[in-house]
Amino acid sequence: MVENFGLYLKNERELRGVALKEIAQSTKIHIRFLEALENNDFDNMPGEVFVKGFIRSYARVIGFDSEEMVNAYDESVGRDRREEFEKVQVIKEEIQARKKTVKGYIFGGIALVVIFFPGIFSLR
Repeated sequence: MVENFGLYLKNERELRGVALKEIAQSTKIHIRFLEALENNDFDNMPGEVFVKGFIRSYARVIGFDSEEMVNAYDESVGRDRREEFEKVQVIKEEIQARKKTVKGYIFGGIALVVIFFPGIFSLR
């Protein structure tokens, strides 16, 4: 298992003598994302699908097996990111449920006003 995925990437790239700028030019991936990969800075990366795509492209340019590189990512970082993503999803679902509850209270309140005070809305 790879302890530090970013360092693993960087070491494999340097062993092959490939500059980060060369990867950026070949893959059209902005260099800041490549630097974020090498620094394990996944908070400043787009979604998981993009990260894995970046890793595959990075691996191809340096002449490394792309699936092996993605598997190393999954073992090292991916599991933690999935757990974090799942936590965020639960929080989003809770927020949506609260919004629905608030909307229900508002609608119910309006309905009560209309039912019990019909004269308020009548035209004279």
